[in-house]
Amino acid sequence: MKNLSIITLPNSRKRLLDKEGVPIDSFNRFLNYLEPKVKPKTFVTYIEYVAKFIDYLVELGIYDAKEAPRQSAIDNAINKYPEFLCQGMNSRDPFVRDIAKKMGRKNGMLNTVPAISAVNHFLQFSQQLARDMLEYMEYEQGVKIDAPEFVFAALKDITNISPQEIKRIRSNSVLGSNLRQIKATRNSKLYGRNSKAVGSVSERDKDFPITRFEELIDAEPCPRNRSFWLLLAGGGLRQSEGVSLPKGLVDCEMQKVRVQDPNDLRCASKYAKREKMRWKGRETAIVYFIPALKGRFFDAYLEYLKIRPISDTEFLFLKMDRDGYGDALINASNQSLNEAFKKAQERIGMEPEYTLHSLRHMYGVYMKNYFPNPYRNNELGLDAEDVQVLMGHANISSTHVYARTKSEVLQAKLEMMDNLLMGKKVESLPSIIAASYRSIADKLEKQ
Repeated sequence: MKNLSIITLPNSRKRLLDKEGVPIDSFNRFLNYLEPKVKPKTFVTYIEYVAKFIDYLVELGIYDAKEAPRQSAIDNAINKYPEFLCQGMNSRDPFVRDIAKKMGRKNGMLNTVPAISAVNHFLQFSQQLARDMLEYMEYEQGVKIDAPEFVFAALKDITNISPQEIKRIRSNSVLGSNLRQIKATRNSKLYGRNSKAVGSVSERDKDFPITRFEELIDAEPCPRNRSFWLLLAGGGLRQSEGVSLPKGLVDCEMQKVRVQDPNDLRCASKYAKREKMRWKGRETAIVYFIPALKGRFFDAYLEYLKIRPISDTEFLFLKMDRDGYGDALINASNQSLNEAFKKAQERIGMEPEYTLHSLRHMYGVYMKNYFPNPYRNNELGLDAEDVQVLMGHANISSTHVYARTKSEVLQAKLEMMDNLLMGKKVESLPSIIAASYRSIADKLEKQ
């Protein structure tokens, strides 16, 4: 390779380094994700193919860029890659011929399927990695970024992280920023004739079917998983907020969960004095649960506490497998967390197509479209501004994606009417608030 080099560590693991000897973070993360999923021979082959693909992007000034690459530049690089593999310097395309000459690729490959398969896996992995970078920027830095391509501009205003960290974030955001917008028809050679472009909107913004969620919870044997998933789905938390939740912010007696709100995205600063609570100098916000899931969360939480490993860590959720038992779950890979969730989907006969992030989408869709709203004559759905605060969105455009069509909401209205006619209780927002204040008053009277 021209721009990169692969080294072997003492533990036999491979690492990809740039010209300055700095590890290529996305490649090394990809290896950790891939190794348990494929056979050893396939794993070794993938290492070479993915490393060469990244080398190709570096040569084009895309992957290791200091400025955000243009959409057209990335589109062109991805579209031309199959031709680059097939023809090399023999290509009739001047672009391909020039880059092949620079990289010393004289002859093409007779069979590009293994190489393209490896690249497709890496591109798919890069989508989640790019999304993780957005969550990191929003949650840790207080910077809301609507799409990964804006990461470069946002990083210019941040001074509290190192140049190496800035470089890592930029590189990890590049692929996820633009591949979402590439259509499958324009990449038929790379993605396959019948496949969708990885990270398309339909895949990225899926909300878990709320009608199947309680069934999934009932079939999950691990109380830690049940409480963790109920927290994400019932409270609309980001996965990063869930795994980093301190144990001290869960109050079983008051039936409340709080989440750190350092950037005031959930308007914690506007709380009444009696509701204010800080955690390590940071404001905390109360998590508002979907009513039907709140009790289930605390039941699962208490069950989990009975078997929770003994640990000095402040984090609530801990690893419970042999590898890393008692370690904070925040150190677990995103892949391992989602594997357990997908196994649960298979357990109830679902296609395992949803990730944990779909639970936050489920919350947003429910609150925006189906929550009984007494302030609008019991119309279903809260205002977008209210959902924005509940979910901690810095930009309301992130909330608008949860809006559903009139026909979908009408169906939910009819189901609610059926429940009323059959005498089933339908909880309203005022009744929940009133019950909360009655509980507080009862406790004050007993003091």
